[in-house]
Amino acid sequence: RAFTTQIFPALVFSNEGGFYMSGNREYKSDVFSMLMQDKERALQLYNAMNGSSYDNPEDVEMVIHDGGISLSVRNDASFIVDARLSIYEHQSTVCPNMPVRSLIYFSVILSDMLSDKKKGTKSGKNIYGRRLVKIPTPHFVVFYNGEEEQPEVQELMSSKLPVVTIDYVHDSCTAVSSNNVKCMTDLMDYIIGMGHKKIAYIHGQDYSTVTRDRLAAYYRVMEAHGIEVTEGYIKSARYLETEEVAERTKELLEMKDRPTCILFPDDMALIGGLNVIRAKGLKIPKDISIAGYDGSRLSQMFSPKLTTVKQDTDQIGKEAADRLISIIEKPKTALMERVVIEGILLKGESVGRV
Repeated sequence: RAFTTQIFPALVFSNEGGFYMSGNREYKSDVFSMLMQDKERALQLYNAMNGSSYDNPEDVEMVIHDGGISLSVRNDASFIVDARLSIYEHQSTVCPNMPVRSLIYFSVILSDMLSDKKKGTKSGKNIYGRRLVKIPTPHFVVFYNGEEEQPEVQELMSSKLPVVTIDYVHDSCTAVSSNNVKCMTDLMDYIIGMGHKKIAYIHGQDYSTVTRDRLAAYYRVMEAHGIEVTEGYIKSARYLETEEVAERTKELLEMKDRPTCILFPDDMALIGGLNVIRAKGLKIPKDISIAGYDGSRLSQMFSPKLTTVKQDTDQIGKEAADRLISIIEKPKTALMERVVIEGILLKGESVGRV
């Protein structure tokens, strides 16, 4: 059966607010692959991509290539549902050769399936015989979350196709995001309420709408409390980049008048700063306070528990899906809106009183 190209209504995601990792490429792919080995998660993604409503994870047949031809020939996730072989690949860099790679992945997976290695047979299925050998229909999808500008994405958002963006504001389509201004305001008010005035902020990429909202809220709260922002307390690093954040943290700790509290762009990137703080023998929050953003499960496993803002990612995803369905079903009444979802301040234990 031939490969087919399909045009879907689109949810366009941004990694500006920390929903998607922009760190080590191998780490990202490994995490994506690990998540997709769970049949329930794989089925949820399959339903979202195909507009289906399968509800039994046992309908999913996981297909794992063992690297028999080449250890480098390995896609991130592949499974069969209803005679369709879904091959999912996670990319953080642009690769124009994905169609060729998809053919290679499919041929390798098909070779494994026909040889029937899992059952230990020598001959497998006889493709040279008179009996028709049935194979699943391949369906290849690439999930891209890199930082390079993609003309195709801009074209998609400006087209007549139904599009909803998450954490990315565009004039031509509805955008769904957290209330970054209020969340940052709540976080800053809490930190200042704990007695802090020397508050440093390592923020994400300057061009990001998310960054602009959070940074504006930071300055507004500082001004409202009559606190002057010390020169050098504002640093920039990419979201979820632990190494860059580690460097910025080191710079802050080496200042003569160092901050008493450091805000990090997200909970994942904070790990880089946390390592630097601990390497210097400083204790949290006794010697220095820290706060993150996102409210990931990992953040609440830290000791002490991290002070952070929990983004309601479930509600953001549901709202985006509902808006997209509404645009598809009722295009004449569709409006281009910016939908804001409230977050929750998790006070944790990483901000001490001064």
